[in-house]
Amino acid sequence: MSSVHASSDEWSNGSRRVGAVLLWVQTGAILAASVFYLVELARGLGDDRARVLMSVVVFLVGACGLAVLGRGLWHGATWVRTPVLVWHALLVPVAVSLAQASQLIFAVMVGAVALGGLGSVLLSSPGKSTT
Repeated sequence: MSSVHASSDEWSNGSRRVGAVLLWVQTGAILAASVFYLVELARGLGDDRARVLMSVVVFLVGACGLAVLGRGLWHGATWVRTPVLVWHALLVPVAVSLAQASQLIFAVMVGAVALGGLGSVLLSSPGKSTT
């Protein structure tokens, strides 16, 4: 019986870690978008300097939030489950909108991340840690 329980714990840990990695990939994508915006601004291609800078600030705040959620998920914190589920649920309509706009590559990428993130939390059992 203990081997079944250990196997279940390993599956749960693996599932949470996949979710954490997905969050960190999203963090990297947002950071890359921030760098792109700043490079475009430095090259003089941004039409509204204040709007570009505020977009970068919002991106960075979001990236920090996702990085923290990823860390919490990796370590099995129970408090991260709801925000991770909500974040990935919000990505589903984004994927649908991208598909409707004929941006199929991005729609598939965002949809896969959304479903992977939802699945990683739903398939894992809540951790015992509160870090």
